[in-house]
Amino acid sequence: SGSGKTVTLIWCQRFYGKFDSITPWNSTYAAIYNIGSAHRHCLMAVDDLKRQNFKSESDLRQGMIALQNFADYSGKKRSNKGLGAMDDHKIEGGLMLTGEDIVFNEASTIARGIVVNVDTRETNFDLVNRINDQSKLFPAFTLEFIQYLLSKLSQENIVEIFKISRKIIDQHYTSSSDNLDINNYD
Repeated sequence: SGSGKTVTLIWCQRFYGKFDSITPWNSTYAAIYNIGSAHRHCLMAVDDLKRQNFKSESDLRQGMIALQNFADYSGKKRSNKGLGAMDDHKIEGGLMLTGEDIVFNEASTIARGIVVNVDTRETNFDLVNRINDQSKLFPAFTLEFIQYLLSKLSQENIVEIFKISRKIIDQHYTSSSDNLDINNYD
């Protein structure tokens, strides 16, 4: 609590547009799915994931399913009377959550994410206010950067950059790394 998780979440989401508030985890799952479906190709931020926001084990399972659907880019499918697919709300964005503990204990759910531990520090209000003002310019930066990359790089170059990055990450982080959280080993 007080480590800046919520404000950092807002800043990250601002790379994708004008966002001044975040969806809270105690929203209904229908709302989280609908907002996630609407946030195509951008970050869906959900704040304050904690055990108290789940009223029952069934509610906890629904939350785990929602998290898995976001991670797997799948969605809710509903059928019509003829058992054909009536609608398919596919999730095509990323999901970023804040919370003070890991609520889901199923290994496959934890493996779908990256856990980042944040230490609580004394707040530097001047720095927070400056970054908050600058973060309102993030959407323009993101668009310009994407346009620049697309104009300068071929698809082959982008694939090669990804492969090199992946190789560096694989060499840098191993299960024996001191700076890697146990939940991220897989």
